[in-house]
Amino acid sequence: MAAEDVAPEDPGPEDPAPEDPAPEDPAAATGRAGGLIVRESDADLRRAGLTREPEPWEDGLRETPRPGTFEWWYFDAECDDGSRAVVVFETKSLDASAGPLAPRLSLTVRTPDGRVHAGRTRHDPASFRAARDHCDVVLGPHRAHGDLVRYRIRAGTPSAAADLTLTSTAPPSRVGTGTVTLADDPGRYLGWLVAVPRGRVEGRLSVPGRTWRVRGTGYHDKNWGTLDFGADLRAWHWARLHAGPFTLACAELRTHGGGRTPLLVLTRATERLAATATGVSFTPHSDHADIRWHDRVHAFLGPPTALDPPRKPGPHRYRRFTTPAELTTTAPYAPMTTPGTAIAEHAEFPATTDRAPTPPRERRDRAVPGQPASAARAVRPSAASRNRARAAPRTPPTEPDTPPTPAGRASAAPPERHVARNPTEPVMPRTPTGQTPGTHTKVPAMDARTAATRLARAWSGPDSAAFGALFAPDAVYTDVAAGRARRGRTAITDWHRETRAAIPDLTAEVEDGFGTDDGRACATLLWTGTPVAEPPGPPFRVHAATVLALAPDGSITRCADYYDLLGLARAGQPLIPRRTPDAQD
Repeated sequence: MAAEDVAPEDPGPEDPAPEDPAPEDPAAATGRAGGLIVRESDADLRRAGLTREPEPWEDGLRETPRPGTFEWWYFDAECDDGSRAVVVFETKSLDASAGPLAPRLSLTVRTPDGRVHAGRTRHDPASFRAARDHCDVVLGPHRAHGDLVRYRIRAGTPSAAADLTLTSTAPPSRVGTGTVTLADDPGRYLGWLVAVPRGRVEGRLSVPGRTWRVRGTGYHDKNWGTLDFGADLRAWHWARLHAGPFTLACAELRTHGGGRTPLLVLTRATERLAATATGVSFTPHSDHADIRWHDRVHAFLGPPTALDPPRKPGPHRYRRFTTPAELTTTAPYAPMTTPGTAIAEHAEFPATTDRAPTPPRERRDRAVPGQPASAARAVRPSAASRNRARAAPRTPPTEPDTPPTPAGRASAAPPERHVARNPTEPVMPRTPTGQTPGTHTKVPAMDARTAATRLARAWSGPDSAAFGALFAPDAVYTDVAAGRARRGRTAITDWHRETRAAIPDLTAEVEDGFGTDDGRACATLLWTGTPVAEPPGPPFRVHAATVLALAPDGSITRCADYYDLLGLARAGQPLIPRRTPDAQD
């Protein structure tokens, strides 16, 4: 995670991290105003439509690049010849998150002799495309795409170019639902997915006058969300460490109220040892840093070497650097210390009321961690953010809009299919019926905006318990065309079970839709399947509209399906079996 935009000047290599006070109880950061919440329970996962194992769609576009949101994909490589590379694709910089889509590419290459070539280029929003079912991000001729197993990254700025292949050797991981939410406003959150904790890197790096082949070890993660860093956070610390067979990724978010929320992913070869927010601490000092997980793991990060061009001396709010490292493990293994290397980042965010929303990040290399699957308060930034954005002076961009490609860079292949619009993105917030205008129910934006997608995925799978877990205990699911309703989670769960028995291949796919920050969602779905009744019914394809309302905890309270019942009858399908089980009126 790169927060380079946090301050006008970037950190110099000689800047030490500030000494840190003794860590407070991490629990103190949860459940209070200004605190942060991590969702890790099985119930949280079911409600978010997730399992413990990340899927390729989670590395796709998760937010809508509208005002109040941010999203980026981060890749780094530590090469056997001593060179280093960091590539970041962003929908916008952090300090511009209150504005519209303003895509940016960041690339840093450090050559084996220690010279750093870094550049950032902004691109026309029309050149940005991203898929939602897997990672496939395009910025003009630059592209990063993959499926949690293998990635191709091609990027260039006037300063450097990279054409790399990353093949995963460790399992993709996230902490719980992959998101951290603000305790007093669940619509503000930050997501973190460690898509490739460790992998093999091969390819080419280029700087002016030189192109060379590289091999080494790589890493990829992504961040997205709606958190206003300046208003909500005081600082973040992030590090990624490779030591022998171990890989550790850790981030810690710190609020202005003194709360700390740590997140840790630990793997050993192809095994995930931990993905947790419990028992973790991240403590930076002037010349080193310590990361601990209970008494089982201690990571020591040594003296830093800046992964940025030299800058003027003085205090700086953002630093990204490489460092020698050691990882000491105890249980369940015999005590052992393994040497390694790390990339880390420290950033501080001033709490002034007149600063522009959210800190920059050339790419938050990896700092901020995660929250649930989907989207943020993307509908609109908070009032405080909008006020700060209006008050903050505008600084013209310094990056060229369409940078030339450095010599030696291979041309990017034409982009494949991309989807720039979220089928469940919000279009217009609206006031729920019965509420006073200007008020709304606090619902995690990711829940409202992915509700239809989670519902469709659950209808398409055999797990009736997971389907029922999406609903509130007193929820009502209405089949409007058939004039029937199921009341209560138990009845709704039974409906799913009966329907899947009648149509084992039932599939629902979201075609288009939106969600709002007041807990409403609407989507059009395509339903397909083949009834197994005697005699078997013909295969069907039905387009339907689904309208949902959500509770503050993200569970569905009301759901209604609308479709053309008369059209079905004319086609010889008087009623889809999914609708036919006895219903409670």
